[in-house]
Amino acid sequence: MQQLPLISVVMPMHNAGKYLREAAESILNQTYARLEFIIIDDGSTDDGVSIISSLNDPRIILYSYKQKQGLAKALNKGFELAKGEYIARMDADDICLKNRIEQQVKYMMANPDVGILGTQIIAIGSKARKLPVTHKAITWHLLNACPFLHPSVVFKRSTILEHRLFYDPRFDGAEDLELWVRASQVTGLANLDKAYVKYRYHFGTHRAMIAVVGRLNTEIKIKHLNQIMPALPGEVKNSLALFMNRHIKHERTLLWLEKGLASFETALAQYPSYVHELTNEFNKCLWFHFSSDPGLYKKVKKGLKDHQWFRLSLKQRLWLMLKPLLKN
Repeated sequence: MQQLPLISVVMPMHNAGKYLREAAESILNQTYARLEFIIIDDGSTDDGVSIISSLNDPRIILYSYKQKQGLAKALNKGFELAKGEYIARMDADDICLKNRIEQQVKYMMANPDVGILGTQIIAIGSKARKLPVTHKAITWHLLNACPFLHPSVVFKRSTILEHRLFYDPRFDGAEDLELWVRASQVTGLANLDKAYVKYRYHFGTHRAMIAVVGRLNTEIKIKHLNQIMPALPGEVKNSLALFMNRHIKHERTLLWLEKGLASFETALAQYPSYVHELTNEFNKCLWFHFSSDPGLYKKVKKGLKDHQWFRLSLKQRLWLMLKPLLKN
């Protein structure tokens, strides 16, 4: 009988002692046993190393940096040490369901064109959003938001090596999104339709570097627009990238909205064959902005009737009507 492929699980940690044992045990207790567990200690000053040592499992490979290097460098080191045919990501504060690795390996063995595979997630401390499943949907969703939850992802190691799909330290804070944009051009991307990871949200940490993440996200979106719609004028790409950036605190004025709509209309006119994909993502973008500022929708909803591509569900419209009343 053919031996199942080895999978390398790479988990960085930095002062993650609070949730570390539960996260690590969720990997060690997987139904898929043929794995190595590479843990990169990124300059921790807590008791994380002691917690990992106490697990006393021969599958654990611990590599420690004396000083913090950042997530991108820590992950690249894990990829460098990995010997498996597949490399799975994990974070030190999340929890894997027992059959996560088994299900992802099974899918990737059956779909050799897929080089990166994520899953849906169960949210801890927030509400989970539905992630796109197919390569096409994931590629277009990159315009709007991250299409993968980072610790749910499995890579095909040969794809990483062939296309140099390592993390770019210049994009620390948005290193995953930048990698997905590059990967979308050279390998198949997919998400399983079921949740196999319990993902813990930490909003305070993200907000602390929101300005940096916002700047990086704009740069990444421009890069992606250059890939999927290269003929768009530069100013249109810049405008769309800013408008569709959820990490910038927008001053949502009528002038700002009109500029965003004009950029979208230009893209639609230049790429009419992408009408379905563009309108789908732009409607999601508008919903994000209107839900962040319901008063804006009230001001512009009459004018939006002239745009045949604009869609809001009945549930969304009711929410926008009721939200200001509930606030008062």
